Amino acid sequence: MIYKNINTAESPKKFIIPFKTAGAIGEAETVTQEVKDISTINPELDGKVIHALGFADTNDILKDEIFGVQERAIKLSRKVEYFQWEEHSHTETRKKLGGGEETITTYTYEKEWTSYSFKRLYIQQA
Repeated sequence: MIYKNINTAESPKKFIIPFKTAGAIGEAETVTQEVKDISTINPELDGKVIHALGFADTNDILKDEIFGVQERAIKLSRKVEYFQWEEHSHTETRKKLGGGEETITTYTYEKEWTSYSFKRLYIQQA
C-alpha cells in the first residue's frame, strides 16, 4: 500500500494516511459545495458532498430511567465502571540447580476502575 504525508497550513500536524484515502479526500475537497444557510433543505444538494456549519439544538428530553436522569440533549450515554480487585500475573522460567527448568508465576492484586465486571467474566468462563 502506498502512503502519503499530509501537511497543510490549516493542519500543521503530519498525518500519514493510505494513498487511496488521500486520493478520496483530495477528490472530496474538489467536489465539496459550501452551504451558507442550513435553515432550509436544498434538494439540489441531495447526494452531494457538502460543508456546512451550524448550531446543533434540540427540544428533546432524553432520559435514563435506571438512574433517573433526564436532560435536554442531543445524546445521552452511560459509562459503567467497577472498582474492583484486578489480578495481574508475571511468569518467569528459571534454571534449576542440577538441570531442568521451573516456571514460577507471581500474582499481584490491585484495586482498579474497569469497564467490565470481574464477577461476570468469572461466571462466563465457568
